[in-house]
Amino acid sequence: MTVHLARYRKAASEANPVAAEAALFETIAASLAQTERLRPSSPRRVRALADARRLWLHTATLSADPNNRLPQALRAQIISVAMAVLREIDTDEPDAAWVADITRTVAEGLRDASRRNATGVAEPLAMQSGV
Repeated sequence: MTVHLARYRKAASEANPVAAEAALFETIAASLAQTERLRPSSPRRVRALADARRLWLHTATLSADPNNRLPQALRAQIISVAMAVLREIDTDEPDAAWVADITRTVAEGLRDASRRNATGVAEPLAMQSGV
């Protein structure tokens, strides 16, 4: 189990799971941003991209779950973004800056949703799927 996944599971058990998801996306984005200038074969860069790949694959999987309670149109948009990110990560020389930007944008959206729904109804993607 990766450090990020362990942190996610710990954070998801806390009071605001949407904020925990935002923190995970932010952590992955920051990790990617720190590796932008490293050579493609750098272990830190490879690890950051692998962590991003796992995050986005998991995001797409949760969004595709038929038991997911998010609106179908939103789920389709999330899957579309996730697939674009995964295609980029799977290229010979992935653009870590672009992946970091997309990941950071999703983190900001989750953080905003967390703040708007601080009174209690917002659920993280994982809980939307009943995971």
